[in-house]
Amino acid sequence: MMLPVADLHCDLLCYLQNDPKRTVYDPLTRCSIPQLRAGNVVLQVMPMFTETTPDSSKKGLAQAKIFRNLPKKHPDLFEIVDPSKPITSTRIGILLACENASSLCSEADDLQRGLRRIDLIEQECGKMLYISLTWNTENRFGGGALTNIGLKEDGEALVKFLHQKKIALDFSHASDYLAHDILNLIDRYSLEIPVIASHSNFRTICNAPRNLPDELAQEIIKRKGIIGLNFIRFFIGASDPSNLAKHIEHALKIGCENQLCFGADFFYMDDVSPQYRKTPEEAFFPQLQDASSYGYVLELLKQHLHLSSQTLRGIAFSNLHSFLADKIL
Repeated sequence: MMLPVADLHCDLLCYLQNDPKRTVYDPLTRCSIPQLRAGNVVLQVMPMFTETTPDSSKKGLAQAKIFRNLPKKHPDLFEIVDPSKPITSTRIGILLACENASSLCSEADDLQRGLRRIDLIEQECGKMLYISLTWNTENRFGGGALTNIGLKEDGEALVKFLHQKKIALDFSHASDYLAHDILNLIDRYSLEIPVIASHSNFRTICNAPRNLPDELAQEIIKRKGIIGLNFIRFFIGASDPSNLAKHIEHALKIGCENQLCFGADFFYMDDVSPQYRKTPEEAFFPQLQDASSYGYVLELLKQHLHLSSQTLRGIAFSNLHSFLADKIL
């Protein structure tokens, strides 16, 4: 019997917000209901995501509304979960997050109003699991993964605002400079903020800016965070889907056995700006092209790494569930 799966990152909310004709059954999103069911996903984190544009916070708030209404529109399919309780429902448990803080506060917005939106969204949508300050580019908060820019003044204000709110900071789209600046700020002021990488692999195995260098991965491990494995081809290594096993083998070597999970990052390629688009073949291996792929990955790990059933269950589900109980509640 296939293990239950919990996943840290998919872009279903962005997909639905970009066209009102789209539905949760559309296979183009790669994380549709049939695909999630085929992968035995019982817990799915859904971040709001927009690129940094003049209307980014408007889009982000629209996605929060879509999230809030998913269980109302599809009561037999979704429920907003309380992570402290066992997941026993036949529905898919969902939690909200934020990929790119521009989704909460665009460049021209009043900062304090943007920060207050976090509390308002949580009142309506339940617990927000994580926030990443940036996406690939620079915004008012700091530098994204494709920049060499660190933490800005507004970013410092956002980090301090999150103290004791039990909302994690996500490094998956942070520049190395930004991630280190955040860690230094947390330590300087003794801030209580979990740190994670929701959908990143390891730069030692595949040298992509979006993958974690070992020193940042080890900081997340040391701080009892969580790292979600990304299924996108150019973060695995373009030659072979089995290269994902090498990332996991490396993660285990650096002490990440109990803090590794899935953050597959399924999305519709046409929803990003043209300069970031790839063909489906360039972006996804056939074996890892949608949310039905978790069974393939677990079997791959079993065959290539001979992992124990306990380790496999941890990666599939229990590591993320334990993190939620220990750090977020």
